[in-house]
Amino acid sequence: MATLKFLNGRRYSHASLEITIKKLTAAGAQMSEIFIDIDSIDYGDQLEMVLVRGTNRGPIGITAGDYEADDVNVSLGKSTFQKGIVESIGHGWLGSELNYTVTYADDGEPLITDVIRCFITSGKDSSAAGPENVKVKMGHKALWVSRNGIMPLKNQIK
Repeated sequence: MATLKFLNGRRYSHASLEITIKKLTAAGAQMSEIFIDIDSIDYGDQLEMVLVRGTNRGPIGITAGDYEADDVNVSLGKSTFQKGIVESIGHGWLGSELNYTVTYADDGEPLITDVIRCFITSGKDSSAAGPENVKVKMGHKALWVSRNGIMPLKNQIK
């Protein structure tokens, strides 16, 4: 069994992440590329379960529930978005499938690799006066999140 060091140890930070995006290019080839310009990513999943009551005032059971991955949101630089996503995929980029591989690695921490299967649903440019770079916030509809090779449901279709 692995020992986790929580006391005064190093923990994951955003700089601990390596984010790879697998996509289908305009030429029809499948391509995997590391994106170092992603300054934020959030993803998650949930299982909506409902209490079963019948004629009893208290619950008599619970349903198996419906699984749903949360929407994925990514922020990256405008030039990286334009060249690495839009122009790389080409016409029809909106709605295209992407697979994100998010690898967490840092000294004293276990290596963890999450995979997210999703589809691009939006691209919103964001600019403000000051020294910040121009960014694009990409939205995605996710099918599932695999956490370090473990699917959220037994026998789930990948």
